[in-house]
Amino acid sequence: MKFLKQNDLSAQGGWGGTLLGHSATTTIGRAGCFWVAFTMAVNELLRQDNRPDTLQHFVLAKDPNTFKSSMLVAERAARVVGLVCLESERLRAAVGDPRLPDRVLAGLGLEPRSVCILHVDLDRDILGGDSEGDHFILAYAWRNGGIECADPATGRICILDDRTLKGDSVWNTTASGTKRFSVVGTIPIHLPCASVS
Repeated sequence: MKFLKQNDLSAQGGWGGTLLGHSATTTIGRAGCFWVAFTMAVNELLRQDNRPDTLQHFVLAKDPNTFKSSMLVAERAARVVGLVCLESERLRAAVGDPRLPDRVLAGLGLEPRSVCILHVDLDRDILGGDSEGDHFILAYAWRNGGIECADPATGRICILDDRTLKGDSVWNTTASGTKRFSVVGTIPIHLPCASVS
């Protein structure tokens, strides 16, 4: 898995300042966690090395309706690049829904090459503070009771417990820099099945 950081502002042409979708003000760096997770999914499944900005340009050129303002329409974007996104199978649930662990693991294992974008709720800190809002990470492997995920906010790995679907990610080195994730939704993405003739 090649990790991508949402707010890449490197001198070598980072994408953090690139406008997201059709928005005139929202950038990938500010609100592009879903898009960057999707880009990592494309790269992992198709064995490619896309940047979020160039993949966005390609997808919008093929189908301008893949974004509604800055909101990604995942099924359309997946279709453009030759993948299947099961938006219709998306599970949106409250934290603690007993179906979530099974759905996440199924999204990682039903197809020979599949990943799962996870919609997570961010707690303000590891002490169980108020919700900080929505975020998206990419689950790409299940190993030894942990679900390995790529966090677009940091460009690094984070691990979720496969039963509670909770995990932590260090966003910065300050005391409030550790974020706790709780999965509230799943969006499986996979290669298309081979047609039977």
